[in-house]
Amino acid sequence: MTFIAQMTTDYSQLKNNCKMAALIELSVKRKDGTYDYFTISVNNETNKYAQNVSMFKKQTKEQHDAKVQKEYIGNGRVFWTDGTCVRGKTKEELKAEEEVNQRQAAKADPTYQPFSTPQIAPNSPVDKPYTPEDEDQLPF
Repeated sequence: MTFIAQMTTDYSQLKNNCKMAALIELSVKRKDGTYDYFTISVNNETNKYAQNVSMFKKQTKEQHDAKVQKEYIGNGRVFWTDGTCVRGKTKEELKAEEEVNQRQAAKADPTYQPFSTPQIAPNSPVDKPYTPEDEDQLPF
């Protein structure tokens, strides 16, 4: 199985003393190449079974708006944390960040060219085919 997770934290909910601390989107690749999509909810408070994590099948926006009941997979608990919860970046955010990094590199080094093709100097040994006479010109 392949697990791909993206963590999303909504700090506005935390300010309002909401129990939810984080939502995690998880995709699981099946043997046939298709994916199943799940949502994992991590809460600040535990239930009577000392659990603070719920997992359910991901809903579409339409299902969420229609208030279709969630299909729960299971519950659990966070058993270790370093005390921080970091939001995963979207593909768009990663692309924008890479563009900023490339612009900064270009400003620092005017000769910087990402993914540039090496240039061969004219009349370089690479331009002409090898011949046995070339062995006489080797320095060793």
